[in-house]
Amino acid sequence: MDFSRYNLLNAKHPVQPGEEKPPQDCTDNVDCVFWFGDLNYRVACERGVAEEAIQNNNIEPLLDNDQLLQQLKSKAAFRGFTEAPINFPPTFKFDCGSSEYDTSQKQRVPSWTDRVLYKSKQDSITPQIYTTVPV
Repeated sequence: MDFSRYNLLNAKHPVQPGEEKPPQDCTDNVDCVFWFGDLNYRVACERGVAEEAIQNNNIEPLLDNDQLLQQLKSKAAFRGFTEAPINFPPTFKFDCGSSEYDTSQKQRVPSWTDRVLYKSKQDSITPQIYTTVPV
């Protein structure tokens, strides 16, 4: 689905063609905003491709296919928000209590679903650490 014509304030107010600036976004009214949680974006690739990239400590192909990063780059969602660089393997979906990626029947593609995004009026946010907690 293409979300580029909607803002965060009111999904029923589409940006009109030729409009230079989208309708005012409520997050523009404050100095700093943090948006975090299970945003449920996934890596759009085959599971085998993801597993091979992780085994080779090469997450770049996964980041290139990360749906949230694509949406941020195209400004289709979370306009004006930033995410600290990801330099750790995907954190979704592990078997309970293990470091083994999903062995259930679903065989979900390893992804980053829990995310922290931020936005500030004067670029006053400097992430110190953005990482994962080992199992």
